[in-house]
Amino acid sequence: MVALATPYAALIKVVHVPTKDEVNPKKQFERFKAMVKENVQYPEMVFAMEASKNITSGLLESIDKEIPDVLVMLERGHHHWYDRLFKKDVVRSMEGEILIPLLVFNSKNSRPNPSSKENKRSSVQMVD
Repeated sequence: MVALATPYAALIKVVHVPTKDEVNPKKQFERFKAMVKENVQYPEMVFAMEASKNITSGLLESIDKEIPDVLVMLERGHHHWYDRLFKKDVVRSMEGEILIPLLVFNSKNSRPNPSSKENKRSSVQMVD
């Protein structure tokens, strides 16, 4: 994201909407923020945690308040058959709900290979 935002000095707002079953979401989000700040040097990045009944409505509320130019999401695969069967795909939900551009990264491809020469340069950082 930093590579895309830098030429425009764009603000990157990282929004996390905790799920009902998330254990100690504030503490987890603080650890996540610290990790991102340690690994990503970009001055125009802010973090917010949005409380809502579900992830989709939390993101929609944030979009209504902030009116961003683009929404970037990290698509995580459902690892268990139960999740694939019963949990709603948030990215697909957002596709049908928003009028702004949606950029989606697949989590399987978001982790750079540290041994690759290509990844020794700056890479797009993925945030949740």
